[in-house]
Amino acid sequence: MPAPSVEQSVPERALLSVVIPTYNEEANVPRVYERLNAVLGRLDVDAEIIFSVDPSTDRTEHAIRELNALDPRVKMLRFSRRFGQPAATLAGMHVAAGDACVVIDCDPASFSLRDGPSPCASSRPTRSGRDRFIGPSRRGRGNPSGARGRGAPRT
Repeated sequence: MPAPSVEQSVPERALLSVVIPTYNEEANVPRVYERLNAVLGRLDVDAEIIFSVDPSTDRTEHAIRELNALDPRVKMLRFSRRFGQPAATLAGMHVAAGDACVVIDCDPASFSLRDGPSPCASSRPTRSGRDRFIGPSRRGRGNPSGARGRGAPRT
């Protein structure tokens, strides 16, 4: 008599989408990637890193392509002309495939490894659905109210 088969299912890891709107950030792209990669390495999630690029006059796009050649999690969304940071942010969120989406500035100083793993760790995506968004938390930079956007539904 054959042994009974036991079906084992390996739970899928959650996918975290990190959207980074960029414009003329050639020097910052590799530094932000290094910091972000260190943070993501400490989390129990899969990740995609989406650089949403307004056409830049420097070599921002080249820097992102170099990262993509080394790390397939890195993706680039490029506009045909300048639309601005709000459009770049929304477009990145629109193409994000993750169970949760985090938007960060392309500025390595915008999150500190010393102070903790940034907004990425607090998102805690689950496989139950795409229903969380965590946005920038700094006041005065395009967000005078200081509202953070936590828990906003995604469509």
